[in-house]
Amino acid sequence: MDVITKTTQTQVGKNIVNRLTDVRGGVSLTMADLVAGSYVKEGTPLSAASSGARTVCKQAIVLTASTTTAIKVTELSHNFKVGNFIGTKVGGKAYAITSITNASGVDTLNVGTAIDTPVVGGFIYEMAAASTGLDATLNLAYANDTATGLTDGPTSVSTGGTPQATDATVVGTVGAGGAGDITVTVSSDMFVNEVITVAVANSDTASIVATKIRTALSANAVVLAYFDVSGVAADVVLTHKAVTAYGAVLENAAEVILKNAFEVPAISQVIFITDVNIRADVLADVIGSEYLATLPGVIEITY
Repeated sequence: MDVITKTTQTQVGKNIVNRLTDVRGGVSLTMADLVAGSYVKEGTPLSAASSGARTVCKQAIVLTASTTTAIKVTELSHNFKVGNFIGTKVGGKAYAITSITNASGVDTLNVGTAIDTPVVGGFIYEMAAASTGLDATLNLAYANDTATGLTDGPTSVSTGGTPQATDATVVGTVGAGGAGDITVTVSSDMFVNEVITVAVANSDTASIVATKIRTALSANAVVLAYFDVSGVAADVVLTHKAVTAYGAVLENAAEVILKNAFEVPAISQVIFITDVNIRADVLADVIGSEYLATLPGVIEITY
């Protein structure tokens, strides 16, 4: 009598639709930053090589019921560890994972301080360090004190970006008899407002006044500790120095993507050899936008 057996096969979804260009011979991938038994999905971004080896660019899709201090993600779908810094966007907030709890197939990544509000279906990323986010009060203002002829500039324009910057434009010309002082105020989350007096001369143009402001700011120890001073013509620009804690930065910028998914082996395996793609068409919502921005050869497509 014939015996009929029944088996179940799970179909794994494909993330890469068109594999256009790969790295011949594959690459070396470090295992120490990963969690044994978890999965690294097809299409996962990988960093540039350092000392011959690459690192997984950690990301995860946010699930419902997540909060700013408890971010829920599918278990085994990520490789975050306690101590990793996480955030939702470059230039935003980032704080360390203090614990990871598991229930019903969901891992909750708990952070000690609230990050930017995670969006359900959006991504969280591993960041390089803790960050309080953008400098909420950053502003550069100037006003006539005893001088005349200039138009007061109470608000500078934030140029955003990483690092964050702000740009004030001087408007007007000091009057023929308008010599005197103007007051320049730098506002920042990092210190009490810094107020600087700048002397201007009769008939100084906007560009001349801006040059004098840049010189005064560059000579101020408090300002110079946190900002680079620049600008041309009538513009005065303050840019956060790289050493300041404002604005989250990705721990690893992506350079290639993983060609085939794999289960993370025992951590005792130091290096894993795998194939990667430089150019490929990838399904939408597989790679977070912050990593996708660093992968010029990867095109996101939607069916």
